[in-house]
Amino acid sequence: MKAYWDDLRTREQRILLAGGLVLLIAAVFLGVVEPLLESREQSRDRLAEARAELAWMQANAPEVAAARSREPTQDNQRPHLEGRSLIAHVDASARAFGLGEYLARARPGDTGVTLHLEGAPYSDLMRWLGELEQEDGVVPGRILLERVVAPGHINAELFLTRES
Repeated sequence: MKAYWDDLRTREQRILLAGGLVLLIAAVFLGVVEPLLESREQSRDRLAEARAELAWMQANAPEVAAARSREPTQDNQRPHLEGRSLIAHVDASARAFGLGEYLARARPGDTGVTLHLEGAPYSDLMRWLGELEQEDGVVPGRILLERVVAPGHINAELFLTRES
């Protein structure tokens, strides 16, 4: 290799050195700098989403606190919809029905509430939905179910709304 290098003219050696330097700079940029910049941008996006979610939670904290104070003290007492927001009612009802530990998220929408349950017993979830519809007029507008490893349990995304 040294003999090959020594046989090259000075101009060719400079061209090869310059090309090697350009390749090294490109490799460092594409392998190190670019991923760092992309990771930084993703972190900024996640931070903005977290701040927006925190602002929403802080704005709705009084409503949640009021809903918690109205929750029934015994599991066999069902919360009533009258005078409550839909999200507060659905949350309290799910907890009273024994599904509170599976409730991952609840978000209000313009016309209803979106719930995410993880690892919930399928039969309990269906009985709860039936009771919500019969007793309170709260109906599912969309149900997405996903099997999990545990038999008889599912992940669910529900969109619930008041019956018109």
